[in-house]
Amino acid sequence: MRVAVIVNPAAGGGRMGRMWPAAEAALTAALGRLDVAVTQRPGDGRGLAAAFTRQDVDVIIAAGGDGTASEVVDGMMKDAASRPKLPDLALLPVGTGSDLGRSLGVERDPALLARSIKTRPPRHLDAARVTYRLEDGSKQQRCFLNIASLGISADIARAVNASSKRLLTGKALFAWHTLRELIGYGGVGMTVRIDGQTVFAGQSALVAVANNHSFAGGMMIAPDARMDDGLLDIVIVRDASRLALIRALRLVYDGSHRNLGLCSFHRGKHVEIAAMTRPVGLEIDGETAGFTPVSIEVVPNALRLRG
Repeated sequence: MRVAVIVNPAAGGGRMGRMWPAAEAALTAALGRLDVAVTQRPGDGRGLAAAFTRQDVDVIIAAGGDGTASEVVDGMMKDAASRPKLPDLALLPVGTGSDLGRSLGVERDPALLARSIKTRPPRHLDAARVTYRLEDGSKQQRCFLNIASLGISADIARAVNASSKRLLTGKALFAWHTLRELIGYGGVGMTVRIDGQTVFAGQSALVAVANNHSFAGGMMIAPDARMDDGLLDIVIVRDASRLALIRALRLVYDGSHRNLGLCSFHRGKHVEIAAMTRPVGLEIDGETAGFTPVSIEVVPNALRLRG
């Protein structure tokens, strides 16, 4: 079995870089020689994953946070239509949020992860494909695995990624910047169409399109989302007073915001989101990406997860 690892040493405020020598030794002891590539800057994981996929490796381990995993998935799926089989995906999660690894229950200990890769049957996962606009007006398309969202979440992701408060845990870091952004945020006009039907047109604080249930350090934004059901879960949070939104924040961590009147929940295979006035920012798996208009479709059974 040929195993490649894409390592983001900056993940988790540099924790992945510090733990990688010991992790590499543990993985090598169990899996044999590894093909290791280290990212140097944001976006590198995409090209490295595409290159390993063309080399027909059996498993690609994304060693980093949710953003690293998202880049790896995108790179693996670039030429998916022309390939009979993609490598299996594995995760060694060390990141600011690490919602993906936590929700999938993957092993965080490298030795246990290696044993799981060898012995545990793979799980099939859906992915999603998103098309959006860049600042220069051009279109960009990519795939992701966890959650894409628009509105205040893009501002929060930008603030978290630029933050110097790396001594905080991922959950605390996201909570801190969520509160800061909420205080000065004003809702934006958006229309949301799901499978050809308009389900919302108005002022919104957040629209999340979820393949998985949690993001932003444990916020269970889409409590019923599953990564193997062939559907996307869409959560729309209507604009409200800042106090109402701040009060609602604590409910998102256990999913009880589903009982709030300002939230609506939907499911579908294809979602289109457009701005009614000014462009609305988009974040994908914790990384800022582009702007509306945004189109997202599910890709059922896109990947096999090891570990």
